[in-house]
Amino acid sequence: MSIALGFNIMSAICLALMLTIDPIMVGDCYRNKPNQAWFVTSVLGSLTGLILTYLVWCGSVYVGEVESISVLVSTAKDFAFGRGIVMLVVGGLGGQLLLYYFRCFGNKASSATVAMWLATTPIFVHIIMFLITIFVPIDGVATTSVNPTFTVGVVIATMGIVWFERLTGSDAERASIAKENRKDLIMLLVFSVASIILLKQVLHVSEGRPNEWIEVLALMPFYWVGFGVGALVILKGEERKTFSLNWKRRVKYFILPIIFTEVFGMLVFFFEYLGLTELDPALVSIISGASVFMVYGINIKLGGMKREMEVRNIRRRYVMGVRLLARKLPQPSIDTSTIVKEVCAMTLLIIGITFVSLGS
Repeated sequence: MSIALGFNIMSAICLALMLTIDPIMVGDCYRNKPNQAWFVTSVLGSLTGLILTYLVWCGSVYVGEVESISVLVSTAKDFAFGRGIVMLVVGGLGGQLLLYYFRCFGNKASSATVAMWLATTPIFVHIIMFLITIFVPIDGVATTSVNPTFTVGVVIATMGIVWFERLTGSDAERASIAKENRKDLIMLLVFSVASIILLKQVLHVSEGRPNEWIEVLALMPFYWVGFGVGALVILKGEERKTFSLNWKRRVKYFILPIIFTEVFGMLVFFFEYLGLTELDPALVSIISGASVFMVYGINIKLGGMKREMEVRNIRRRYVMGVRLLARKLPQPSIDTSTIVKEVCAMTLLIIGITFVSLGS
């Protein structure tokens, strides 16, 4: 469980980086064209996911966890017309949620607003898993804890995350952005909840089996192929024309930051996949939602950079190939009252996770 928890924490860290960089990339590299960002992320995410899967396969053979690559290939073939198809759908759900994710940024939503909506995921995941536990008592179906302590912990932790996020910006500004993006934010939440629950159900079938690790690895390629669903958007003639034009003008000059961003984006889903092999999906969602704390810390750092650039009359700066424009950087305000409230929100999260641990 500790290893799975480590994977989940790594997923949250990568998500925080993704939430910080993607709004910049959508606005600058893709000219607020979410379909272009979705296409590139789907293609590169799928490819890098398959490459990493092969490397993990090789590593598992090297350390003796798997007898040979042929065993994994054979197992994958056995799954092709069963769980493999379901895993294609799961990967497709993960890829589809990115469309609504990028649409929010294309419509000027802040990373904090998107993070807040994602932070509510644990509540909905737990409710659905709780209903499955009560009304679908079938062997092989993943369930959740019905211990009241667990439920209280999920609620408290989610409250802490959402409260912390609400301290980071103007309520009026957030309400305006949320209204403009309401449909996309709701769809983002729906696909996030659906993908994590269905992924848990597919992986749960292997839990406790002698070949559990082999089965988990053998299902990975199906997930990444499904993840590439966004590549289909380029089949539209107008999308091809628009992307080709933007490629010549902008995208080709952002190759390194694009690769950097997409690798971290892929790792969000990769580590989440591994975390769900052992952890309850509600706990996975809570830890992922905690990425808002890291996003906030990064925004403070970027705010300091903004002030420095304004003092020196610098309009742009490059960090690891990503172009940062002073006028687009966040400018968080900090005061004693806010800091006290933030500490209280973080304490709620810690208490909630403690309750979840005790009730699981």
